[in-house]
Amino acid sequence: RYRFGIRHFESDVFSLVDSVDVVSFDIFDTLLLRSYLWPQDLWRHIEEKYHVKGFFLRRRSAQSKAYTALKSSGREEITLAEIYAFIPEDKWLMQVELEEERTALMCNWEMLKVVNYSRQKGKKILAVSDMYLPREFLHDILRENGLQCIDQIFVSSEMKCRKSSGKLFEVVRKHVGGRILHIGDNFESDYICAVKNGFRACLYVPPNRKVISLKFCKIIAEISCGVYSFPSTVTLWFVPI
Repeated sequence: RYRFGIRHFESDVFSLVDSVDVVSFDIFDTLLLRSYLWPQDLWRHIEEKYHVKGFFLRRRSAQSKAYTALKSSGREEITLAEIYAFIPEDKWLMQVELEEERTALMCNWEMLKVVNYSRQKGKKILAVSDMYLPREFLHDILRENGLQCIDQIFVSSEMKCRKSSGKLFEVVRKHVGGRILHIGDNFESDYICAVKNGFRACLYVPPNRKVISLKFCKIIAEISCGVYSFPSTVTLWFVPI
């Protein structure tokens, strides 16, 4: 069973941090935010900036082909190199993509508060991500954005398994003991799969989705009690009960 709620940010999440030994964060749209609405917008930007006609469609197709080829390998995740193997004519853009990704990523200051609070309370801090990018790249990006206190990074491209299957959480559990809280933005992989693997979990709604989410919650509030009042600093959570 689950409860959906709207709560003040610090008072809610800090109390959850206090109840565990380890705090685990998703990376993209949680610890880090992009300057694009959708991740694929980066490929459009590269096509336009570097005048590479058709790159967006080729890059999208290559990723789809890489995941299709993966099905017979026994692994659950691809790498960036495996994607570009399907578009050898664009291989020179692989490093460009990494640099443009680096430029587009920024620290999520809401989550930085949680990271800093977790560190002050002596919690072990993890970053856990379903992503084809290299772990070393993610490590550098986190440090460059003020998140150098992450103790350990688990990324699907290195572990060859994903949160969305639950197997990456199993890997985390084997490496890290104690009570773990996982915070992320994907309902299935960051919330449901975490809870199924014995984690305490919170579904975080990042800034680019909050306007839509708050409109939905206001409608529900109006239907249920006829009034609503939402402060500017709120966050949305799903908490197991």
